[in-house]
Amino acid sequence: MMKKLAATALTTTVLIASQAQAAMDPYVEKALQDVCQSAISNRVASLRDTIQEYRLDVEDVANKVVCNGMPIAEFAAEHNSHNIAQYLNQRLEHGELLVMN
Repeated sequence: MMKKLAATALTTTVLIASQAQAAMDPYVEKALQDVCQSAISNRVASLRDTIQEYRLDVEDVANKVVCNGMPIAEFAAEHNSHNIAQYLNQRLEHGELLVMN
């Protein structure tokens, strides 16, 4: 009885975990891949074209897109796309300033 209960619990855990890692919509995935690829081109016009092609908002891209685990502006800078990093950093939402001692 205990083995059946443990097996059921394990199966339920596996099903929940696999649902949490559900596949992303292919259109959204392609849009994000293209935006990240454009971010390393160091051509602002190319990034703007890609953002417009997918009808995205540049502020949303600057504030919400993550490429390889990094915010997109950081990702661009990491790949020596300093023009793109500067362009995106200018569009970041500036909330409260944190004072560091």
